[in-house]
Amino acid sequence: MFRLLTLAFVLLIAVEPLIAIGFQWEKTFPETEAPYFVRLDPSGNAYVIGRYYVESPENAEIFVKKYLPNGTLAWSDTTSGLELKLPIAAQVDAQGNVYVLAQFASQNVSPAVVYRFNASTGDIDWDESFLPAGTFKQSAARDLVIDAAGNVVVCANFIVDNPAEPLRADARTFLLRYSSAGVLLWQREDALAEPSVIFEKVATFGQTIFVTGGTLSQSSAIDGFVAGYNLNGDSLCTTYSSLNAQAGVYYQGGAVDSNGNYLAIFSDPATTIYKKFSPTGSLVFNVTGPRMAFNNMNAVCSDRRGRFYWVVAGTTGQQLLQGRDENGALVLDKLLGSLPVPFPIKFGGNNTLLTWSPSDRVTQYLPTGNVLWSSTETYSSVGDFVSDERGQTYWILYLFDTVIPDLLHRKLVKYDLGRICGDLNGSGDVNIADAVFFIDYVFGNGTAPMDKYHGDVNCDGQAVITDIVYLINYMFSSGPAPCQGCP
Repeated sequence: MFRLLTLAFVLLIAVEPLIAIGFQWEKTFPETEAPYFVRLDPSGNAYVIGRYYVESPENAEIFVKKYLPNGTLAWSDTTSGLELKLPIAAQVDAQGNVYVLAQFASQNVSPAVVYRFNASTGDIDWDESFLPAGTFKQSAARDLVIDAAGNVVVCANFIVDNPAEPLRADARTFLLRYSSAGVLLWQREDALAEPSVIFEKVATFGQTIFVTGGTLSQSSAIDGFVAGYNLNGDSLCTTYSSLNAQAGVYYQGGAVDSNGNYLAIFSDPATTIYKKFSPTGSLVFNVTGPRMAFNNMNAVCSDRRGRFYWVVAGTTGQQLLQGRDENGALVLDKLLGSLPVPFPIKFGGNNTLLTWSPSDRVTQYLPTGNVLWSSTETYSSVGDFVSDERGQTYWILYLFDTVIPDLLHRKLVKYDLGRICGDLNGSGDVNIADAVFFIDYVFGNGTAPMDKYHGDVNCDGQAVITDIVYLINYMFSSGPAPCQGCP
Protein backbone atom coordinates (compact mmCIF):
# COMPACT_ATOMS: atom_id res chain seq x y z
CA MET A 1 0.00 0.00 0.00
CA PHE A 2 2.79 2.41 0.88
CA ARG A 3 4.46 1.86 -2.50
CA LEU A 4 1.15 2.35 -4.29
CA LEU A 5 0.51 5.59 -2.43
CA THR A 6 3.98 6.84 -3.18
CA LEU A 7 3.65 5.90 -6.86
CA ALA A 8 0.28 7.61 -7.06
CA PHE A 9 1.77 10.68 -5.44
CA VAL A 10 4.60 10.85 -7.96
CA LEU A 11 2.17 10.40 -10.87
CA LEU A 12 -0.16 13.08 -9.57
CA ILE A 13 2.71 15.48 -9.01
CA ALA A 14 3.87 14.83 -12.56
CA VAL A 15 0.59 16.12 -14.00
CA GLU A 16 0.39 19.10 -11.66
CA PRO A 17 1.40 22.46 -13.15
CA LEU A 18 5.13 23.01 -12.78
CA ILE A 19 4.67 26.06 -10.61
CA ALA A 20 1.93 28.28 -9.22
CA ILE A 21 2.39 31.22 -11.54
CA GLY A 22 0.35 33.97 -13.06
CA PHE A 23 0.02 37.51 -14.25
CA GLN A 24 -1.25 39.62 -11.34
CA TRP A 25 -1.59 43.19 -12.50
CA GLU A 26 0.09 45.97 -14.46
CA LYS A 27 0.37 49.75 -14.29
CA THR A 28 1.11 51.94 -17.31
CA PHE A 29 3.07 55.16 -16.84
CA PRO A 30 2.27 58.35 -18.77
CA GLU A 31 4.59 59.44 -21.57
CA THR A 32 6.15 62.08 -19.32
CA GLU A 33 7.33 59.46 -16.79
CA ALA A 34 10.29 57.12 -17.27
CA PRO A 35 10.63 54.38 -14.60
CA TYR A 36 14.23 53.43 -13.79
CA PHE A 37 14.17 51.14 -10.74
CA VAL A 38 11.76 48.89 -8.85
CA ARG A 39 12.44 47.87 -5.24
CA LEU A 40 10.59 45.90 -2.54
CA ASP A 41 10.27 46.24 1.22
CA PRO A 42 9.88 43.26 3.61
CA SER A 43 6.08 43.64 3.53
CA GLY A 44 5.93 43.10 -0.22
CA ASN A 45 5.23 46.72 -1.17
CA ALA A 46 6.78 47.80 -4.47
CA TYR A 47 8.49 51.15 -5.07
CA VAL A 48 9.12 52.57 -8.54
CA ILE A 49 11.76 55.27 -8.91
CA GLY A 50 12.15 57.26 -12.11
CA ARG A 51 12.09 60.70 -13.64
CA TYR A 52 9.38 62.83 -15.16
CA TYR A 53 9.65 65.77 -17.51
CA VAL A 54 8.71 69.24 -16.31
CA GLU A 55 7.81 71.47 -19.28
CA SER A 56 10.56 69.92 -21.44
CA PRO A 57 13.04 67.00 -21.49
CA GLU A 58 15.73 69.48 -20.39
CA ASN A 59 13.96 69.84 -17.04
CA ALA A 60 13.40 66.53 -15.28
CA GLU A 61 12.52 65.74 -11.68
CA ILE A 62 12.57 62.45 -9.78
CA PHE A 63 9.41 60.59 -8.82
CA VAL A 64 8.81 57.75 -6.35
CA LYS A 65 5.61 55.68 -6.31
CA LYS A 66 4.65 53.13 -3.66
CA TYR A 67 2.33 50.26 -4.64
CA LEU A 68 0.70 47.84 -2.23
CA PRO A 69 0.94 44.11 -3.09
CA ASN A 70 -2.55 44.24 -4.65
CA GLY A 71 -1.53 47.05 -7.00
CA THR A 72 -3.12 49.94 -5.12
CA LEU A 73 -1.08 53.15 -5.31
CA ALA A 74 -0.27 54.06 -1.68
CA TRP A 75 1.46 57.34 -2.44
CA SER A 76 3.43 59.23 -5.07
CA ASP A 77 5.89 62.05 -4.54
CA THR A 78 8.51 64.01 -6.46
CA THR A 79 11.45 66.30 -6.08
CA SER A 80 10.90 69.92 -7.05
CA GLY A 81 12.59 72.60 -9.11
CA LEU A 82 13.39 73.23 -12.75
CA GLU A 83 16.71 71.44 -13.16
CA LEU A 84 17.73 68.23 -14.86
CA LYS A 85 17.95 65.50 -12.22
CA LEU A 86 18.75 61.90 -13.12
CA PRO A 87 18.16 58.96 -10.74
CA ILE A 88 21.38 56.91 -10.61
CA ALA A 89 20.62 54.33 -7.90
CA ALA A 90 17.89 53.56 -5.37
CA GLN A 91 17.37 51.28 -2.37
CA VAL A 92 14.63 50.64 0.20
CA ASP A 93 15.41 49.94 3.86
CA ALA A 94 13.70 47.47 6.20
CA GLN A 95 11.13 50.09 7.22
CA GLY A 96 10.21 51.03 3.64
CA ASN A 97 12.07 54.34 3.47
CA VAL A 98 13.37 55.02 -0.04
CA TYR A 99 16.88 56.35 -0.69
CA VAL A 100 17.63 57.78 -4.13
CA LEU A 101 21.03 58.85 -5.43
CA ALA A 102 20.62 61.49 -8.13
CA GLN A 103 22.76 63.58 -10.41
CA PHE A 104 22.16 67.27 -10.99
CA ALA A 105 23.18 68.68 -14.37
CA SER A 106 23.49 72.46 -14.15
CA GLN A 107 25.70 74.78 -16.16
CA ASN A 108 28.43 75.59 -13.64
CA VAL A 109 28.17 73.05 -10.84
CA SER A 110 27.07 69.42 -11.04
CA PRO A 111 26.53 68.00 -7.56
CA ALA A 112 25.27 64.57 -6.62
CA VAL A 113 22.51 64.36 -4.05
CA VAL A 114 20.92 61.71 -1.81
CA TYR A 115 17.19 61.89 -1.05
CA ARG A 116 15.27 59.98 1.59
CA PHE A 117 11.53 59.52 0.96
CA ASN A 118 9.41 58.65 4.00
CA ALA A 119 7.92 55.14 4.00
CA SER A 120 4.50 56.22 5.28
CA THR A 121 3.88 59.49 3.47
CA GLY A 122 6.35 59.70 0.61
CA ASP A 123 7.55 63.08 1.86
CA ILE A 124 11.24 63.89 1.52
CA ASP A 125 12.70 63.50 5.02
CA TRP A 126 16.09 64.90 4.04
CA ASP A 127 18.47 65.44 1.16
CA GLU A 128 22.24 65.83 1.17
CA SER A 129 24.34 67.04 -1.76
CA PHE A 130 28.11 66.80 -2.04
CA LEU A 131 30.82 68.42 -4.15
CA PRO A 132 34.63 68.37 -4.05
CA ALA A 133 36.74 71.44 -3.41
CA GLY A 134 38.26 73.22 -6.40
CA THR A 135 37.31 75.62 -9.16
CA PHE A 136 35.98 72.93 -11.50
CA LYS A 137 33.38 71.23 -9.35
CA GLN A 138 31.63 68.07 -10.32
CA SER A 139 30.61 64.92 -8.49
CA ALA A 140 29.49 62.02 -10.63
CA ALA A 141 27.01 59.86 -8.73
CA ARG A 142 27.73 56.15 -9.17
CA ASP A 143 25.93 53.86 -6.71
CA LEU A 144 24.12 53.56 -3.38
CA VAL A 145 23.57 50.65 -0.97
CA ILE A 146 22.21 50.17 2.55
CA ASP A 147 24.62 48.41 4.90
CA ALA A 148 23.96 45.90 7.69
CA ALA A 149 23.55 48.68 10.25
CA GLY A 150 20.87 50.46 8.20
CA ASN A 151 23.18 53.27 7.12
CA VAL A 152 23.49 54.53 3.55
CA VAL A 153 26.75 54.11 1.62
CA VAL A 154 27.17 56.29 -1.46
CA CYS A 155 29.82 55.91 -4.14
CA ALA A 156 30.74 58.88 -6.33
CA ASN A 157 33.52 60.32 -8.45
CA PHE A 158 34.83 63.69 -7.30
CA ILE A 159 36.27 65.53 -10.30
CA VAL A 160 38.73 68.29 -9.40
CA ASP A 161 41.44 70.43 -10.96
CA ASN A 162 44.90 68.95 -11.45
CA PRO A 163 47.37 71.76 -10.54
CA ALA A 164 50.21 70.07 -12.44
CA GLU A 165 48.16 69.86 -15.64
CA PRO A 166 45.67 72.75 -15.94
CA LEU A 167 43.91 71.15 -18.91
CA ARG A 168 43.43 67.81 -17.15
CA ALA A 169 41.03 67.10 -14.31
CA ASP A 170 41.47 64.18 -11.93
CA ALA A 171 38.63 61.96 -10.80
CA ARG A 172 38.79 60.09 -7.52
CA THR A 173 36.38 57.53 -6.12
CA PHE A 174 34.81 58.56 -2.84
CA LEU A 175 32.69 56.63 -0.39
CA LEU A 176 30.33 58.58 1.87
CA ARG A 177 28.43 56.87 4.68
CA TYR A 178 25.29 58.56 6.02
CA SER A 179 23.15 57.56 8.96
CA SER A 180 19.46 56.92 8.33
CA ALA A 181 18.89 60.44 9.69
CA GLY A 182 21.13 61.98 7.02
CA VAL A 183 24.21 62.62 9.19
CA LEU A 184 27.54 62.14 7.40
CA LEU A 185 29.40 59.48 9.40
CA TRP A 186 32.58 59.32 7.33
CA GLN A 187 34.05 59.97 3.89
CA ARG A 188 36.89 58.04 2.24
CA GLU A 189 38.97 58.62 -0.89
CA ASP A 190 40.30 55.69 -2.88
CA ALA A 191 43.95 54.63 -2.56
CA LEU A 192 44.43 54.10 -6.28
CA ALA A 193 47.56 55.17 -8.12
CA GLU A 194 45.57 56.51 -11.09
CA PRO A 195 42.35 58.50 -11.46
CA SER A 196 39.23 56.33 -11.22
CA VAL A 197 36.56 57.30 -13.69
CA ILE A 198 34.76 54.26 -15.03
CA PHE A 199 31.50 52.65 -13.84
CA GLU A 200 32.09 52.35 -10.12
CA LYS A 201 29.67 50.04 -8.31
CA VAL A 202 29.37 49.33 -4.62
CA ALA A 203 28.14 46.22 -2.80
CA THR A 204 27.82 45.40 0.88
CA PHE A 205 27.05 42.41 3.09
CA GLY A 206 27.60 42.01 6.81
CA GLN A 207 30.55 44.14 7.90
CA THR A 208 32.15 44.68 4.47
CA ILE A 209 31.79 47.21 1.65
CA PHE A 210 33.24 46.47 -1.79
CA VAL A 211 33.80 49.07 -4.50
CA THR A 212 34.60 48.03 -8.06
CA GLY A 213 35.35 50.11 -11.13
CA GLY A 214 38.03 51.24 -13.53
CA THR A 215 41.06 53.54 -13.67
CA LEU A 216 42.47 55.62 -16.51
CA SER A 217 46.20 56.42 -16.56
CA GLN A 218 47.99 59.28 -18.34
CA SER A 219 49.11 56.77 -20.96
CA SER A 220 45.43 55.86 -21.57
CA ALA A 221 45.77 52.45 -19.91
CA ILE A 222 42.43 51.27 -18.54
CA ASP A 223 42.42 48.82 -15.64
CA GLY A 224 39.85 47.40 -13.25
CA PHE A 225 40.05 47.54 -9.47
CA VAL A 226 38.39 46.16 -6.34
CA ALA A 227 38.61 48.00 -3.01
CA GLY A 228 37.25 46.62 0.26
CA TYR A 229 36.35 48.53 3.45
CA ASN A 230 34.82 47.67 6.80
CA LEU A 231 31.86 49.63 8.14
CA ASN A 232 34.20 52.07 9.89
CA GLY A 233 35.75 52.99 6.55
CA ASP A 234 39.04 51.18 7.20
CA SER A 235 40.67 49.75 4.09
CA LEU A 236 40.70 45.95 3.79
CA CYS A 237 42.13 45.55 0.30
CA THR A 238 42.89 47.30 -2.98
CA THR A 239 43.71 45.17 -5.98
CA TYR A 240 43.73 45.37 -9.76
CA SER A 241 42.45 43.06 -12.48
CA SER A 242 45.79 41.38 -13.42
CA LEU A 243 44.81 41.71 -17.10
CA ASN A 244 46.28 43.78 -19.96
CA ALA A 245 45.59 47.38 -18.98
CA GLN A 246 47.25 48.78 -22.12
CA ALA A 247 44.71 46.89 -24.22
CA GLY A 248 41.84 48.05 -22.00
CA VAL A 249 40.24 46.27 -19.04
CA TYR A 250 36.55 46.67 -18.22
CA TYR A 251 34.49 45.75 -15.20
CA GLN A 252 31.82 43.27 -16.29
CA GLY A 253 29.82 42.79 -13.12
CA GLY A 254 29.88 41.66 -9.52
CA ALA A 255 27.76 40.28 -6.70
CA VAL A 256 27.93 39.35 -3.02
CA ASP A 257 26.87 35.85 -1.97
CA SER A 258 24.98 34.84 1.18
CA ASN A 259 28.26 34.39 3.09
CA GLY A 260 29.58 37.86 2.27
CA ASN A 261 32.04 36.76 -0.42
CA TYR A 262 32.33 39.09 -3.39
CA LEU A 263 32.86 38.08 -7.03
CA ALA A 264 34.19 40.69 -9.47
CA ILE A 265 34.47 40.01 -13.21
CA PHE A 266 36.81 41.88 -15.58
CA SER A 267 37.60 41.45 -19.28
CA ASP A 268 40.30 42.63 -21.66
CA PRO A 269 40.17 41.94 -25.44
CA ALA A 270 41.44 38.38 -24.93
CA THR A 271 40.42 37.13 -21.48
CA THR A 272 37.82 37.33 -18.72
CA ILE A 273 39.00 36.99 -15.13
CA TYR A 274 36.84 36.04 -12.15
CA LYS A 275 38.12 37.25 -8.76
CA LYS A 276 36.41 36.17 -5.56
CA PHE A 277 37.14 37.92 -2.27
CA SER A 278 36.32 36.84 1.28
CA PRO A 279 34.47 39.22 3.66
CA THR A 280 37.88 40.28 5.03
CA GLY A 281 39.19 41.21 1.58
CA SER A 282 41.37 38.12 0.99
CA LEU A 283 41.49 36.66 -2.51
CA VAL A 284 39.64 33.29 -2.55
CA PHE A 285 40.13 32.40 -6.21
CA ASN A 286 41.37 33.91 -9.44
CA VAL A 287 40.19 32.00 -12.54
CA THR A 288 40.07 32.96 -16.22
CA GLY A 289 37.86 32.19 -19.21
CA PRO A 290 36.99 33.49 -22.69
CA ARG A 291 36.42 37.21 -23.00
CA MET A 292 32.96 38.77 -22.88
CA ALA A 293 31.78 40.67 -25.94
CA PHE A 294 30.24 43.68 -24.16
CA ASN A 295 31.89 45.97 -21.63
CA ASN A 296 30.28 47.08 -18.36
CA MET A 297 26.98 45.42 -19.25
CA ASN A 298 26.81 42.04 -17.53
CA ALA A 299 24.67 41.73 -14.39
CA VAL A 300 25.66 39.05 -11.86
CA CYS A 301 23.66 37.34 -9.12
CA SER A 302 24.31 34.69 -6.47
CA ASP A 303 22.18 31.85 -5.10
CA ARG A 304 21.94 30.52 -1.54
CA ARG A 305 24.85 28.12 -2.04
CA GLY A 306 27.31 30.79 -3.09
CA ARG A 307 27.20 30.09 -6.82
CA PHE A 308 27.28 33.04 -9.21
CA TYR A 309 25.30 33.42 -12.45
CA TRP A 310 25.15 35.84 -15.38
CA VAL A 311 23.86 36.12 -18.95
CA VAL A 312 26.71 36.88 -21.32
CA ALA A 313 27.07 37.78 -24.97
CA GLY A 314 29.71 35.50 -26.45
CA THR A 315 32.25 36.66 -29.00
CA THR A 316 30.64 34.65 -31.83
CA GLY A 317 27.16 36.10 -31.41
CA GLN A 318 25.61 33.60 -29.02
CA GLN A 319 23.85 34.37 -25.76
CA LEU A 320 24.79 32.20 -22.78
CA LEU A 321 23.52 31.63 -19.24
CA GLN A 322 26.62 30.82 -17.22
CA GLY A 323 27.44 29.98 -13.63
CA ARG A 324 30.47 29.22 -11.47
CA ASP A 325 30.47 27.40 -8.17
CA GLU A 326 31.99 28.50 -4.87
CA ASN A 327 35.41 27.27 -6.04
CA GLY A 328 35.32 29.07 -9.40
CA ALA A 329 34.54 26.04 -11.56
CA LEU A 330 32.23 26.58 -14.53
CA VAL A 331 29.08 24.59 -13.67
CA LEU A 332 26.59 26.12 -16.11
CA ASP A 333 27.09 27.10 -19.75
CA LYS A 334 23.64 27.13 -21.33
CA LEU A 335 23.03 28.43 -24.85
CA LEU A 336 19.94 30.64 -24.77
CA GLY A 337 19.88 31.96 -28.31
CA SER A 338 21.67 33.82 -31.07
CA LEU A 339 20.87 37.33 -29.87
CA PRO A 340 24.31 38.74 -28.93
CA VAL A 341 23.10 40.94 -26.06
CA PRO A 342 23.60 40.31 -22.32
CA PHE A 343 20.40 40.49 -20.28
CA PRO A 344 20.11 41.38 -16.57
CA ILE A 345 19.63 38.51 -14.13
CA LYS A 346 18.37 38.22 -10.54
CA PHE A 347 18.12 35.37 -8.05
CA GLY A 348 14.42 34.87 -7.39
CA GLY A 349 12.32 33.04 -4.85
CA ASN A 350 12.21 29.25 -4.77
CA ASN A 351 15.83 28.81 -5.90
CA THR A 352 15.33 30.14 -9.43
CA LEU A 353 16.98 32.62 -11.80
CA LEU A 354 15.00 35.45 -13.35
CA THR A 355 15.97 37.06 -16.62
CA TRP A 356 14.73 38.12 -20.05
CA SER A 357 14.65 35.52 -22.81
CA PRO A 358 15.61 35.94 -26.48
CA SER A 359 11.92 35.36 -27.28
CA ASP A 360 11.03 38.69 -25.58
CA ARG A 361 9.44 37.07 -22.54
CA VAL A 362 9.84 37.22 -18.79
CA THR A 363 11.58 33.91 -18.02
CA GLN A 364 12.38 31.83 -14.95
CA TYR A 365 15.25 29.32 -15.11
CA LEU A 366 16.31 26.57 -12.76
CA PRO A 367 19.97 26.71 -11.68
CA THR A 368 20.53 23.81 -14.10
CA GLY A 369 19.70 26.14 -17.00
CA ASN A 370 16.35 24.54 -17.80
CA VAL A 371 13.37 26.84 -18.33
CA LEU A 372 10.91 26.55 -15.46
CA TRP A 373 8.43 29.11 -16.75
CA SER A 374 8.11 31.80 -19.41
CA SER A 375 5.38 34.41 -19.78
CA THR A 376 2.79 34.07 -22.51
CA GLU A 377 2.92 37.84 -22.98
CA THR A 378 5.71 39.29 -25.09
CA TYR A 379 7.27 42.72 -24.63
CA SER A 380 9.62 44.95 -26.58
CA SER A 381 12.27 45.25 -23.87
CA VAL A 382 12.94 44.91 -20.15
CA GLY A 383 14.17 47.35 -17.53
CA ASP A 384 14.71 46.66 -13.85
CA PHE A 385 13.02 43.80 -11.97
CA VAL A 386 12.98 42.29 -8.49
CA SER A 387 11.67 39.23 -6.62
CA ASP A 388 10.94 38.33 -3.03
CA GLU A 389 11.30 34.91 -1.39
CA ARG A 390 7.67 34.08 -2.16
CA GLY A 391 8.23 34.43 -5.89
CA GLN A 392 6.33 37.72 -6.14
CA THR A 393 8.13 39.52 -8.95
CA TYR A 394 7.84 43.04 -10.31
CA TRP A 395 9.13 44.02 -13.75
CA ILE A 396 9.58 47.31 -15.57
CA LEU A 397 8.68 46.34 -19.13
CA TYR A 398 8.44 48.23 -22.40
CA LEU A 399 5.97 47.67 -25.22
CA PHE A 400 5.66 49.54 -28.51
CA ASP A 401 2.16 50.59 -29.47
CA THR A 402 0.54 48.46 -32.18
CA VAL A 403 -1.10 51.49 -33.84
CA ILE A 404 1.53 54.20 -33.30
CA PRO A 405 4.89 52.41 -33.88
CA ASP A 406 7.03 55.10 -32.23
CA LEU A 407 4.93 55.22 -29.05
CA LEU A 408 6.61 53.26 -26.26
CA HIS A 409 4.46 52.17 -23.32
CA ARG A 410 6.27 51.82 -19.99
CA LYS A 411 4.72 49.38 -17.55
CA LEU A 412 5.12 47.95 -14.07
CA VAL A 413 3.99 44.31 -14.25
CA LYS A 414 3.58 41.88 -11.36
CA TYR A 415 3.87 38.11 -11.80
CA ASP A 416 3.48 35.46 -9.12
CA LEU A 417 6.18 32.89 -9.88
CA GLY A 418 5.79 30.56 -6.91
CA ARG A 419 6.47 30.41 -3.22
CA ILE A 420 9.17 29.31 -0.80
CA CYS A 421 10.72 25.87 -1.21
CA GLY A 422 9.07 23.61 1.37
CA ASP A 423 6.06 25.92 1.75
CA LEU A 424 3.62 23.20 0.68
CA ASN A 425 0.48 24.80 2.07
CA GLY A 426 1.21 28.31 0.75
CA SER A 427 1.35 29.97 4.17
CA GLY A 428 4.45 31.98 3.32
CA ASP A 429 6.91 30.10 5.53
CA VAL A 430 8.09 26.55 6.27
CA ASN A 431 6.91 24.92 9.50
CA ILE A 432 5.45 21.72 10.92
CA ALA A 433 2.13 22.41 9.20
CA ASP A 434 3.82 21.76 5.86
CA ALA A 435 4.97 18.31 6.98
CA VAL A 436 1.44 17.54 8.24
CA PHE A 437 0.05 18.82 4.94
CA PHE A 438 2.41 16.53 3.03
CA ILE A 439 1.64 13.46 5.17
CA ASP A 440 -2.10 14.05 4.84
CA TYR A 441 -1.74 14.12 1.08
CA VAL A 442 0.47 11.02 0.79
CA PHE A 443 -1.45 8.82 3.24
CA GLY A 444 -4.91 10.38 3.15
CA ASN A 445 -7.07 12.47 0.85
CA GLY A 446 -5.45 15.84 1.48
CA THR A 447 -4.85 18.58 -1.05
CA ALA A 448 -1.90 18.14 -3.41
CA PRO A 449 1.16 20.33 -2.86
CA MET A 450 1.45 23.20 -5.32
CA ASP A 451 4.14 21.49 -7.40
CA LYS A 452 7.22 19.36 -7.09
CA TYR A 453 9.51 22.40 -6.89
CA HIS A 454 7.98 23.19 -3.51
CA GLY A 455 7.69 19.58 -2.35
CA ASP A 456 11.05 18.37 -3.65
CA VAL A 457 12.95 19.82 -0.71
CA ASN A 458 15.87 17.37 -0.98
CA CYS A 459 16.34 18.11 -4.70
CA ASP A 460 16.27 14.54 -6.01
CA GLY A 461 13.85 15.40 -8.80
CA GLN A 462 10.64 14.12 -7.21
CA ALA A 463 8.37 14.91 -4.28
CA VAL A 464 7.93 11.73 -2.21
CA ILE A 465 8.09 10.41 1.35
CA THR A 466 11.81 11.13 1.66
CA ASP A 467 10.98 14.84 1.42
CA ILE A 468 8.76 14.51 4.49
CA VAL A 469 11.67 12.98 6.39
CA TYR A 470 13.91 15.80 5.13
CA LEU A 471 11.47 18.47 6.33
CA ILE A 472 11.08 16.90 9.78
CA ASN A 473 14.86 16.58 10.10
CA TYR A 474 15.19 20.28 9.22
CA MET A 475 12.59 21.35 11.77
CA PHE A 476 13.58 19.19 14.73
CA SER A 477 17.18 18.05 14.21
CA SER A 478 18.90 21.10 12.69
CA GLY A 479 19.09 19.41 9.31
CA PRO A 480 19.80 21.30 6.08
CA ALA A 481 17.24 23.86 4.95
CA PRO A 482 14.80 23.06 2.13
CA CYS A 483 16.49 23.25 -1.29
CA GLN A 484 19.89 23.91 0.30
CA GLY A 485 21.39 21.06 -1.70
CA CYS A 486 19.80 22.02 -5.00
CA PRO A 487 22.17 22.28 -7.98
